[in-house]
Amino acid sequence: MLARARDTRRTIPVVVHLDL
Repeated sequence: MLARARDTRRTIPVVVHLDL
């Protein structure tokens, strides 16, 4: 879980790309 929280910055751009 902590590893994912650290990759939040990478998850945000990914989610935005999918939202596009």
